[in-house]
Amino acid sequence: MNKPFFIQKVEDAIPLKIERSSYEKEFLSISGSEWSFATSSAWRVISKEGLCFGWESTGSEEEIRTLEGVSVVGVKPLGIGNLDIQLELDNGRFLESFTAQFYEPWELTLPDKTIIVADGGAIE
Repeated sequence: MNKPFFIQKVEDAIPLKIERSSYEKEFLSISGSEWSFATSSAWRVISKEGLCFGWESTGSEEEIRTLEGVSVVGVKPLGIGNLDIQLELDNGRFLESFTAQFYEPWELTLPDKTIIVADGGAIE
């Protein structure tokens, strides 16, 4: 079975180092010098031990900064379809974003300027 197009595009671009991160007014953003990921939808950071923090957690605004210096090293779609995404981090954690609204719940821009949105589509 072939990988979804957007998974292959992200795999071709990784690792993606997180240099900046913020969570303000229900908007999460992580980025590096030539890429970015943003969501205004539900999200969480998990590890094998369980939930680390997420969009409804107290202190998420500060906790999200712990991702700075970490790199995205893997990606996969979650659930049915290509609406939800899981970014694997090199510190053993995972950032997951869930479709909780209709209009572009998350957007990922890659260094080659490809823009990927929550339906798994991409614009090159």
